[in-house]
Amino acid sequence: MPQRYECSTCHQKVEGDLMKYIDHTKLHIIDEIKKKYPDWDCTEGLCPTCLEYFENAMHDFLLSFSAWKIRRNDHVRENSRIILEAQLG
Repeated sequence: MPQRYECSTCHQKVEGDLMKYIDHTKLHIIDEIKKKYPDWDCTEGLCPTCLEYFENAMHDFLLSFSAWKIRRNDHVRENSRIILEAQLG
């Protein structure tokens, strides 16, 4: 018979093992969880639903940040081109 656990963030009752965070690449997600749930202990793990929520939130943030960097770089290149053209006459 599978064991039942309670997710330490959403308190959902789940069967089986809770997801454990041991991968270094998950540290940013852990930081975000701890911001929202300061008492959360990463050794308690997460249910699959909470894990998916925080992974999606991080993915969305990274996409937004990447898009911002692209727009910023395009803006910097355009400004550099305008300054160079002005200097060259």
